[in-house]
Amino acid sequence: MSYEPQRRMVISTLWLQASLLTFVVGFTGVASCILSAVFFPTEYMAGSSA
Repeated sequence: MSYEPQRRMVISTLWLQASLLTFVVGFTGVASCILSAVFFPTEYMAGSSA
């Protein structure tokens, strides 16, 4: 019975770390997509020789 609070705390910290990691990865992906779209327009992308 004395292990229950510690176990619950570990599970909640794992959930917090997982959600934070997912948010950080998603935010960096969106930010890099936006920055690449702003600084490197589609005319300068690889494969388009206009």
